[in-house]
Amino acid sequence: MKSFEWAIWETEAPDDPKIELVDIDHFSALGMLRVYGRCDRFRPRHTFNMDVWLTRSGRLFARFWSRSRHVDWRSLEVVGFSRPFPPVDKKAGLDDQWIPERLRDEYDDWIDDETMEIP
Repeated sequence: MKSFEWAIWETEAPDDPKIELVDIDHFSALGMLRVYGRCDRFRPRHTFNMDVWLTRSGRLFARFWSRSRHVDWRSLEVVGFSRPFPPVDKKAGLDDQWIPERLRDEYDDWIDDETMEIP
């Protein structure tokens, strides 16, 4: 359960009850298109990142990561995402308007869990 909202989002989240997040092993993004990325900074030198990747077959993967050695990375597959993607600018990616509420909440929960571990 989300205890605190860490990330500030530019737009309201689409809520789709069909979306499920499945924890997966670390994945190689080789051949995938990065459609979204963000970096949230807390405390001096602590950053938390989320990148979302689209495969050629239309599967959607997310990675939560940090350069801090005290933070455990997390990889997810977003299952049940059915909204059509707008055209993707390969250099800029997409804005956050299509990031589902479920993924946003999971990102906040991950930051919440990981900040408890940082000395």
